[in-house]
Amino acid sequence: MARRLVGYILMSVFCVSVYAAPVLAADRAGAVIEIKTAIGTYLNAYLVGPENATKSVILVHDRWGLDQHTLDWTDRLAEHGFLALAIDLYDGRSAKKRNYKHASLIMGQIDPEWSDVNLKAAVNFIKNKTLLKPAVLGWGFGGGMALRAALLEPASVASTVIFYGPVTMDTTLLDDIEGAVLGVFSTKDEWVSPSKVDAFTNLMRRMRNAIVLMNVDAAPGFVDPSLSAYDDEVAERAWQRSLEFLNETL
Repeated sequence: MARRLVGYILMSVFCVSVYAAPVLAADRAGAVIEIKTAIGTYLNAYLVGPENATKSVILVHDRWGLDQHTLDWTDRLAEHGFLALAIDLYDGRSAKKRNYKHASLIMGQIDPEWSDVNLKAAVNFIKNKTLLKPAVLGWGFGGGMALRAALLEPASVASTVIFYGPVTMDTTLLDDIEGAVLGVFSTKDEWVSPSKVDAFTNLMRRMRNAIVLMNVDAAPGFVDPSLSAYDDEVAERAWQRSLEFLNETL
């Protein structure tokens, strides 16, 4: 993807430059930016919200890539006073909604080490910009990445919101987590089944990690209006609970 740089802001070992926004972010209040990682690569992201915000959140897209749903939530959080950063872990790639085969193909092409570098860059960018710890929120694939960010940078992530995303049972990793976790899971999820959710929740509580659980009687994807699983009533309840949790933990 050609990068048309128009400015730089240096911050510690990270820097950000604004470039021409893609169609995906057209007519939005925020700016499409590039964040330079610790190894010299660039992470594309969408940044919106007040410059003097006292709370911030990083949003991680689901298997489809950085889509309208992710950007809509980013804008909504900005309207509530958050500095919100939606990151693109697919490097500009995307899958058509409901094309699970294509989405799975892209997910399988993502190098975990590359994702780790990008997650760290996003966390440190926000932390350096605001001097405050951000929260991280994600759906599905992005829910797992949100938890991963909290495990990679436990001292720098204030809290985590996981929407029907994969969880880990690795006690060595979970022992390091510091911030509170809100898990919004589907009782109809075959990928992250209720039994897995229960095991994860019980493990977190045994380790005395702060976790709040919201089980939803709807299929995964219930917050995304472009999916058949969308449920406006459940989506609104999940939005309100997430907003409350973020305000409580930031």
